[in-house]
Amino acid sequence: MQVVHFDLTFSGAPQDLVTALPLTPATDVPFKQITFMIDKAAANDAFIGERGAALSTTVYGVRLDPTDTIGLAAYTVGPFATGSVKLGDFAVLGTATQILHILGIAY
Repeated sequence: MQVVHFDLTFSGAPQDLVTALPLTPATDVPFKQITFMIDKAAANDAFIGERGAALSTTVYGVRLDPTDTIGLAAYTVGPFATGSVKLGDFAVLGTATQILHILGIAY
């Protein structure tokens, strides 16, 4: 089992993770589980959606709230017993200079 992590600095515009992260053949692999967490120093929400689809502060799949104390600052996809997801399947949106932490557990 391989574990990878990234710290992505938001650009302020929607970013496809397939191009925003320094993915290599070793890290662009199927994951059993992926956790996204907005940095606690962030002042604004972050948004996660599907790569290639519309993504905005009103059109998204998941909203991460850095001020939330009940767990909405993080979102976990999986774990999957079979099947998988890649980081490149996602797009993200957040305020420029804010940071998104990503942890992936590969098969």
